[in-house]
Amino acid sequence: MSKLATFRVEDEQWEMFQQEAKKRGVSASSLLQDFVAWVNQGNDLPLRAIASPLLEKDIDQRIETKLAPVLEEIAKLQASLGELAA
Repeated sequence: MSKLATFRVEDEQWEMFQQEAKKRGVSASSLLQDFVAWVNQGNDLPLRAIASPLLEKDIDQRIETKLAPVLEEIAKLQASLGELAA
């Protein structure tokens, strides 16, 4: 089952969005559906350039959390390389 969603957007912004969707070979509706699915998977929008105490709160912890899987993978690769060198 699907839901018809409506929202307000400035005319110029909507036209630009439709052009971007067309460049990607999809409809604006399809691009919005993909965006909703992407957000629902836990993804965040990039931080804006505007400084905000809310954005800066716990930033070190958030960075560490995002980097943890990468650092773990690097450690595994280093261990594997060490075994190959031995």
